Amino acid sequence: MSITLDRRRFMAAAGALAALHVAPAFARGDAQSAPPLVDAGWLKPRLGSKEFRIINLTAPDLYRQAHLPGAVFSDFGQWRVEKNGVPAMLPDVPHMEKLLGGLGVTREHHVILVPAGFSAGDVGVAARAFWTLKTLGHARVSILDGGIRGWAADRGNPLQNTPVRPEPATYKADYTDKWLADAALVRKVVRSGDVPLVDNRTYDEFVGMTPAGGSVLRSGTLPNAVLVPQHWFIDPRTGRFLPPEKIAAIHRQMGAKDEGEAITFCNTGHRAALGWFARHVLLGWPSRMYDGSLAEWTRLKPPQDYPVVRKVKL
Repeated sequence: MSITLDRRRFMAAAGALAALHVAPAFARGDAQSAPPLVDAGWLKPRLGSKEFRIINLTAPDLYRQAHLPGAVFSDFGQWRVEKNGVPAMLPDVPHMEKLLGGLGVTREHHVILVPAGFSAGDVGVAARAFWTLKTLGHARVSILDGGIRGWAADRGNPLQNTPVRPEPATYKADYTDKWLADAALVRKVVRSGDVPLVDNRTYDEFVGMTPAGGSVLRSGTLPNAVLVPQHWFIDPRTGRFLPPEKIAAIHRQMGAKDEGEAITFCNTGHRAALGWFARHVLLGWPSRMYDGSLAEWTRLKPPQDYPVVRKVKL
């Protein structure tokens, strides 16, 4: 059901909710080649097509207030699981097949991922889902640039508040690890220094000023890592990605150049997914993402085999 919405009130409420829930590698072009980023102008005339499955990755309260017509809600917490005491890891294939099948997704669908769009953290949720779908071998995946925030800002874009109950489908993955870095690979890279390591967290976390605890048990970063904060890629005024040339300039000026393959990481593979998406998908610079990131690295033993560099010590 389409609704008449007080969009100003909705945007204010959505922004408050987002604050509480912070949490060419692929073909570009038309629907067949699945551009990695789509905007409202591209998506609006395609609403209602059986070719697409729109997955809403906002907070549940925001979904209940308003969402794109036909969008199904998915809890981001189900896209990551604890493994061997490490939080927020990539689930096993059967878990993801069941999750996606329950959302009515098949391998033939073009999946549109809709974040809230109020922060880089919101967009990182969609980027992590994008990376997961690509790791499952899904061909056509796009992120709605600007998310629900950008969509709702235009009064001409329809919204609904009736929950969508998808008809279950059978999803069969074709798993690939070509964009995945595990601890063994990262340990090899740390020893050799052959592959750039890109830390997509904040400066405080990078230099070790943020106290250890929670997901990460030792403060600091990986040896020889370069800092490129993921929130720099998103325009805070719109929740949309910066133009690729600006994202490239950020990498180069921070010392994360485009030569060879890089590995992005953060604490739990959320912000690193946004870093991977910006670097690998938008810029076409070959990259992998360290799924376990520092949450896993700082739990591995013996610690001297998995070093962390703390640049500021008090």
